[in-house]
Amino acid sequence: MSLREWLSAFQRGDLSRAELRQRLQSLGEGGGAADTSLSEGQQGLWMLQSAQPRSYAYNIPICLGLSGPLDPQALQAACIETLRAHPALAAAVVERDGRPQRRGVAAETLPFALHDARTLSEADLHETMSARLREPFALDRGPFMRADLYARGQDSWTLLIVVHHIAFDGGSVDAFMHTLCAAYERAAGGAAQADLATTATTATTAAGFADFVRWERDYVASAAGEAALDYWLRTLDGAQPALGDGDRAPRRPRTVRHA
Repeated sequence: MSLREWLSAFQRGDLSRAELRQRLQSLGEGGGAADTSLSEGQQGLWMLQSAQPRSYAYNIPICLGLSGPLDPQALQAACIETLRAHPALAAAVVERDGRPQRRGVAAETLPFALHDARTLSEADLHETMSARLREPFALDRGPFMRADLYARGQDSWTLLIVVHHIAFDGGSVDAFMHTLCAAYERAAGGAAQADLATTATTATTAAGFADFVRWERDYVASAAGEAALDYWLRTLDGAQPALGDGDRAPRRPRTVRHA
């Protein structure tokens, strides 16, 4: 059986949690190419998204209010360059032999749209962005990021970037924004070539994550990992879910003003 079939069997009640866990652990046997492997957390998020493909519970919004002259084409180029610099975002998750693996996608496939929002009220704009936020990601196609730029008036813009939690968390914000702002400065200034420092950082980041995945796999298989698993199984035994799924109302995008 494939992982999706096991997941369906678990949802029907044909598999217990313990049985599902045993099958998931068996997927790790035999290893696989380290550069395409997912971390334990990514595997969990992929399973949750696969079980509820219309869910938007793990969509993360970044909403920026921008004022002053802006070049939309340069901003689109900067978003594409940001994907190149952070390959975790320029990726998809595909299933091979029943196992999820990461596959890189071209940064140019980034969904980027420019919208004329000059006639929209503030409430209508928020509703429009909330609807965009509620659109789920197709993790098997990628990338794990999309961007929408709303023209509000003369030198007034709102940028909504949505990323999936499988490749982004709160600790990612500073690095992401630094990359995006630097890339926009280069694109708006007509830079002819990418920053070599960004290219070096990209290679280091990709190699570092592959090292982390190998370390994590070894830890999970170790005695310490088994002890940690036993502890959490005992601690969470009988616990009831505290949160709903993606059917709950999304968070209202919060706008951060930048001149």
